[in-house]
Amino acid sequence: MVSFGRNLRYYVYEGWVDMRMSFVGLGRTGLESDVYIFLNRRRTQVKMLVWGTSGLRTLSAIV
Repeated sequence: MVSFGRNLRYYVYEGWVDMRMSFVGLGRTGLESDVYIFLNRRRTQVKMLVWGTSGLRTLSAIV
């Protein structure tokens, strides 16, 4: 279970990304309690990299 709260820092990438790209190609070295959010060109898919105390979690969804 992933929970999102006020103690996290959120970074939304302003451009668009190719969703065929792996998560490795999206992020940089994360810091604990950071969330990186990426959208595709049509804004119909979301990929998130969530850094937490247990390590890296990757989430993706079609909205």
